[in-house]
Amino acid sequence: MNQKQRTWAIILFVLYLLILTWMILFKGSIHTLQVLFLPEFRGINLIPSLNARETLLNFFAFVPLGIYMGMLAKDKIDQRVFLRSVVLIALLSLLFETAQFILALGTSDITDLISNTLGGMAGLALYSALKKAKDKKADKVLLFLAGIGTALLLVFILARDIWPEVFEMGRSIVR
Repeated sequence: MNQKQRTWAIILFVLYLLILTWMILFKGSIHTLQVLFLPEFRGINLIPSLNARETLLNFFAFVPLGIYMGMLAKDKIDQRVFLRSVVLIALLSLLFETAQFILALGTSDITDLISNTLGGMAGLALYSALKKAKDKKADKVLLFLAGIGTALLLVFILARDIWPEVFEMGRSIVR
């Protein structure tokens, strides 16, 4: 990865982390102050459960994290780097879950921790596979895909807040 690509990767990674924080702690609301004045909602769920919609959203929200971590790794993605990255992804997820509990902004859920970590692992695996398949162009392609993923995450959050009835209609169809 050349310096220009690395700079873009860092900028997109920071933007992605800000969006992820906004999504998890402030529930993606454009009315962030409103979230702070909601009645305290604090809980811990240590028993894994399967809410397919939420689990998939958490999984896919963390895939870009794995891709960014792969792109920004100084070393080639071997077992040691992969394991270290997975531990960092799990710790970041744990940090989010702990912050939700401390700030009384939601339920700290073991299922979220698991699906977030698995999503990050999938992103790392995707990066590693594409890097092996298209060694020279992989960084350019992955940077483009990660940028698209970050933009789509932002659009999804904004759309959910601006047009909630569309998402409510989607939920009734899924049920």
